[in-house]
Parts: sequence; structure tokens; C-alpha cells
Amino acid sequence: MTDLLKMPRERLVHIVDDEAEVLDALTLLLSTAGIESRSYGSAEEYLALNQLNEPACVLLDGQLPGMSGIELLKHIVAAASDSAVIMITAHGDVPTAVLAMRARAFHFVQKPFDPETLLATVEEALSRAEEARDVFRN
Repeated sequence: MTDLLKMPRERLVHIVDDEAEVLDALTLLLSTAGIESRSYGSAEEYLALNQLNEPACVLLDGQLPGMSGIELLKHIVAAASDSAVIMITAHGDVPTAVLAMRARAFHFVQKPFDPETLLATVEEALSRAEEARDVFRN
């Protein structure tokens, strides 16, 4: 039993972005920090492959074809309010940032982003999601 307590926790970030280059860059960045990631090209793909009831850490593009990033954020938060969703957008403006934060985004990041700052934000988000999962499981 004590071996189970000492096992490292899974550090997983879901990346939802319609640009393959961005998915690749974020996957590489996270891997340098020992963080596993899963990539999705749309909000619909993310919804089809994941249960939303357990808290998660998600890097989410605000500008997606089909369902928008804000709409997906609202779905994620409604199902698991302790999920940590980091909104990323190339079209950041104050109204968009306010909308994301009101929809309970964990953080709002504008492209191009600083890799070190983004990794620090992801680490915070992973900690929050981990704490929420512990509460969820108990």
C-alpha cells in the first residue's frame, strides 16, 4: 500500500487547438517538463474522447472551428468546476479575456506565449486539477 502512495501521479494536459504547428509546439514544450499531453483538433473531438465529470488540465484555443473555445470551456466547467482550463488565443483583447475569466478559465494566455511563463501556469493548473481529483475520488 505504501508503494502506491509513493507512485508519481499522472501529469496530463489536454491540448485543444486547430493548428497542427501549435499542437506540436505545445506537446514538445510540455514533454521537456515531463508532462504528458493529448492533442485534439477541435472542441467536438475533445468532447467525443473525454468524460467531463473528472477535473482536468486543458490548454484551450479560444478560436476553434465549430464549437468555440469559450463554449467548450463552459461545458468543461459545468461538468467539473474544478478543472483548470488555460485559454490560449492569438486574437486576445480585453473583452475576450474578460469573457474567458467570467466563464471561469484558470488563466488567459496570448500567442505568442513565453514558454517558461506558460509552463509555470501549467504547473499551477496541474496542481489545482490534482487537488480537485483527490477530493473527487474521496
